[in-house]
Amino acid sequence: MTSFRGIVVWTVIASALTSSLMLGGCKATGAASRDRRWGVYKYRDSIWRIRADGSGKELLLEKKELTHEVFRSPAISPDEAKVACVCWKQGPDRQSYCLQVVSLEGSRTPAEVVYGPVGNRLFSVLWARDGRSLFFLEEGLVRRVDLLDKSVETIVEVSKVSLDRYVMHWDSKMTSILLAKDG
Repeated sequence: MTSFRGIVVWTVIASALTSSLMLGGCKATGAASRDRRWGVYKYRDSIWRIRADGSGKELLLEKKELTHEVFRSPAISPDEAKVACVCWKQGPDRQSYCLQVVSLEGSRTPAEVVYGPVGNRLFSVLWARDGRSLFFLEEGLVRRVDLLDKSVETIVEVSKVSLDRYVMHWDSKMTSILLAKDG
């Protein structure tokens, strides 16, 4: 357990926490709205929004074959107006990662890159309670990026284990971040 500015980060080694949800009768990796009426999920390396009954499927961020960009770890903002995710780009001689945010309201604007590109692997995006920053995992670190000035700070070094199977969740009171192995 580590504390940072009133936020407690717990590392849970064995956990039943999962980022899966049921949408339209199918298990999807993503996030659900607070009322559970809709959600966002990753399917074939693209990010989609869908109603819980399976209707209204909408493509938010599409995998780009030519630039080898794929999208992962969608997270819904507290006001449910935006979605953040990890973008992974595979190049001929290197790979890079970044965090992107896309608006769900009004005319669809292109996704905004809020962190990156970096060579380190990024995982599991989590919105801050006030919606002004994002928490994410980067190569053994829990980090936070401020969405206004794009400043980045390290919250805690977790471990040297591979974090690609870990996810972050707020506890029920939204006072602690739970870091747990997914699945």
